[in-house]
Amino acid sequence: MGNRNDWPELTSIIDKALASISEAEKTAIRKKYVALRYEQGINRAAALRWILIVVGGAFGIIAFVIFWNRSLASQVRNRTAELDRINQSLSVEVAERERAEKVVRASRDYLKNLTDSMPDAVFSVSMPDRKIEWASDTFNVLGYSATECVGRTTEFSYPDRQEYLAFGEALTDAIAEGKEVLHIDRTLRKKNGDIFPASVTMSVFRMDGQVSSITAIVRDITEQKEAEQEIQLYQKRLKALASQLTVAEERERRRIAADLHDQIGQTLALARLQLAQVRKSVPIDGLTAQIDELSDSMHQAAKDTQQLVFDLSSPLMNELGLAEAISEWLEEKIGKRYALKTKFSQTGGQIPLSDDERAILFRNVRELLTNVVKHARANLVQVSMEYTDVSLSIIIRDDGIGFDDRSLSPQGGIDGGFGLFSVRERMTDFGGTLEIASEPGKGCKATLTVPLRNDLG
Repeated sequence: MGNRNDWPELTSIIDKALASISEAEKTAIRKKYVALRYEQGINRAAALRWILIVVGGAFGIIAFVIFWNRSLASQVRNRTAELDRINQSLSVEVAERERAEKVVRASRDYLKNLTDSMPDAVFSVSMPDRKIEWASDTFNVLGYSATECVGRTTEFSYPDRQEYLAFGEALTDAIAEGKEVLHIDRTLRKKNGDIFPASVTMSVFRMDGQVSSITAIVRDITEQKEAEQEIQLYQKRLKALASQLTVAEERERRRIAADLHDQIGQTLALARLQLAQVRKSVPIDGLTAQIDELSDSMHQAAKDTQQLVFDLSSPLMNELGLAEAISEWLEEKIGKRYALKTKFSQTGGQIPLSDDERAILFRNVRELLTNVVKHARANLVQVSMEYTDVSLSIIIRDDGIGFDDRSLSPQGGIDGGFGLFSVRERMTDFGGTLEIASEPGKGCKATLTVPLRNDLG
C-alpha cells in the first residue's frame, strides 16, 4: 500500500490498521495469496517428456542448421558460378572495349595525321545551327586554331553576313534535293581579314533520316584562280594571234590571187594573142598545128590559173561584194563540180563589213559548204543572207542525212575534227557566232551571225 507525501495523516491511519491485525489473520492472508504446492521426488514421465522435447528440439535445430548450411552452400556455389560467368563476360567486354578503344585511337591518330597532312581546313559542322564541332587547319587556310573555331557558327569565315546566309540557302536547297556530296566555290575571309577564293567540298551525315552534321573541306584556290586567269589570258592572246594569222593568210591569198590574175593570167592571154598573130603569118601547115597545140596548152594554163585564183580568193568579193562571191562559189564549186542543186537568196540591205571580215566570212562559208559535200549526202544546198539593222546572218541548209547535234564534240565536229571548231573560233574573234541545228534524217542548218558595227563605212 502506498500514500502521497502530502497526506501524512493517512499513513498513520494505515499503520495503525495493519498493526491491529493478528498473526493468525496475517498467516491466513499469506496462505490465501502466496500458497505453494510441491511433492517429494521426480516425476519420470514428465522428465522423459521434457527430455524428448528438448532432444527433439535440438535435433530439429541441428537439422535446420544442416539444411540451411547446405542451402547456403548451394546458393554460394550458384552465386560463385554466376559471378564467374559475369567476370568472364566482363573480361571479354573489357578486352573488346580495349580493342575498340585501340581501334578508335588508331583511327583518331590516322585521321589526325591525314588532316594534318592535307593542305586544307577540315571542319565538322552540326546542322541546322551550323556550329563547328571539330576543326583542323594545319596549313592555316583560314588562320584560326581549333579552339578558336569550335562552338562558333561558320559566319566568321565569310566576308559578310549576306554571303553566310546565301551559302546557307544554297546548302539547304542541295540537301533538299538529296545530294550527299557538294562542291561549291565561295569567297571566304581569313583571320587577318584577307579575302580569298575557296573550294568547299561537303559530305552530308544523316542520322535517322535527318541531316545531323556536315564535314566540310576548305581549300584555298587563289593560285588555281590566278593560273586560270593566266591561262585565259594566254588563250585570248593565242586566239588573237590565230585571228591575225587567219587575216594575214586571207590577205596573202588575195595578194597571190591578184598577182596571178594581173600578171600570169594577163601574160598567158597576151602570149595567146601573140601566137595567134604568128599563126597567121606562118604559112607552113606543120607549124600551124604546133602553134595551135601550144595555144591550147596556154589556154588551159590560163583556165587553171583562173581556177587557182578563184580558189585562193574570189575576185568578185572585192569588186561586187560578199553576196556575189558566195553565190558564184556556190554555183561553180558546189553545183557544177558535184552536180548538186543549189539555191542562193538575199534579203534586206547590206551592213558595212571590213575587208578582213568579208574574207573570214567567205572562208567560213566555204568550209561549211565543203563539209556538206563531204558528209551530208545532200541533193539540195541553200545559202541565204539576211541583213537586219543590227546583224548579218548567213544560213546554210542541206537536205542530207543530218546528225544528232548533241553529239558535237568540244572541238566542234562529230568526228573529233577541228573544222567547226575553227569556224566557231573565227566567228568569236570578231563578236560573231556559229549555231548548228540538225536531226538524223532531217538535214542540217548552220547559221553564221555577225553583229552590226557602226565604226565601218
